[in-house]
Amino acid sequence: MNKLSKIISEIAHPVFIPTYTLLMGLATGLIGYIPLRILIHNIIWIEFITLIIPFFIILLLQSCRIIKSLTMESRKERIIAIILMITALTVCLIGIPETNYTYYIIFIIILIITSFAALIITPLWMISLHTLGWGCLSGYCYILSFLSHDTYLPYFIGSILVSGIVSSARLHLKAHTPTQIYSGFIIGFVISLSSTVFLFSYFV
Repeated sequence: MNKLSKIISEIAHPVFIPTYTLLMGLATGLIGYIPLRILIHNIIWIEFITLIIPFFIILLLQSCRIIKSLTMESRKERIIAIILMITALTVCLIGIPETNYTYYIIFIIILIITSFAALIITPLWMISLHTLGWGCLSGYCYILSFLSHDTYLPYFIGSILVSGIVSSARLHLKAHTPTQIYSGFIIGFVISLSSTVFLFSYFV
């Protein structure tokens, strides 16, 4: 069971959330039509900045013994990871074209806001970054399902189910207390909900 919980924690790691949201946007048409060559270029850019570079930087930090492991369990290691994520998301945001990517840009901004909240909370309390991230995605999917007359309802339900599975996995691994896990989801959801409403009124 520990092995399964670790696999779930890895697959549902917050670093993958920009990728999962990108796939959702492409699958549902949330990201408008883009010529194939430009689309491939944009996907490579997003994946390179939000996933590949952070992964190699973490490996470098581990080899230099600045962090002990890829799981980054201590507060210091988590703060490093959050700062790295904020930097990656900001660089990613700068390189994304505005045309046809409005909804994805909004979500990246929401992730940056949520990451700053995590940066403030983490030195004081070991909030679950996993459920914080999935709470953020759930809040975003909720607004989309509301605005699209339930077109995105399956994605909202799916994000809630994944959040529950991730929460159970983190609890089983004793990575966090129940309060740290549930509050992570609630804070992520509330930040996403309020930020999405504000950003939609500005961008859309």
